Amino acid sequence: MLFETGNTAISNTTPGTKMKFARRKRKASDFYFSSSPLSEYEEKIKLLATNSSSEISELPEGTDVIIGGIITDIKKSTTKKGDPMMYITLDDMEGAIKCIAFSKELKEYEHWQK
Repeated sequence: MLFETGNTAISNTTPGTKMKFARRKRKASDFYFSSSPLSEYEEKIKLLATNSSSEISELPEGTDVIIGGIITDIKKSTTKKGDPMMYITLDDMEGAIKCIAFSKELKEYEHWQK
């Protein structure tokens, strides 16, 4: 068996560890076997988020949005000028969205990258 089912294996862990475990399960299977690890935060996300991943493509370019989710993939890269950048995949309750963070944003939010 690839993963142990039920809550027994993760019942005594912290929320961060539960999310890491769920991300590993999702990455291996491309979907969550149980409910999304965001389920317990769904109400808070609804209060704070302005949009979901499923709505982004319908918005005008340049629209500011706030989405609550889990970063499931990060690929570090550089621009043609050699500046750092990242390709980020963010999963929310309705799907996933690919994001790009350029040098300016990486410097501004550097303290969150650890």
